[in-house]
Amino acid sequence: MKVHQKDFSEALLSNIITTETAMKRLIESLLVKNKPAFTEKKLDLHGEFSKEGNDPFTPEYSSSVWMGVSEENGELIDLHTIKIWECHRSF
Repeated sequence: MKVHQKDFSEALLSNIITTETAMKRLIESLLVKNKPAFTEKKLDLHGEFSKEGNDPFTPEYSSSVWMGVSEENGELIDLHTIKIWECHRSF
């Protein structure tokens, strides 16, 4: 979904922050719950919330969560990234 700058509001900012917090907690919970099952199969489950920038309404801000599975030797098998919010400037 594209949102134009004129539509930036406190409600949108609150929604972004709420979504980021919920997704961060979800990733942490999924790791705690599922990591042992992956370890039994000699796999590593990884996940993280990442954020670049401080203000969601400034260009180059982005937030996302990712989860990945790798073999014990560290070779990545699968990786999924979900972007939560990304801000760009265009003319």
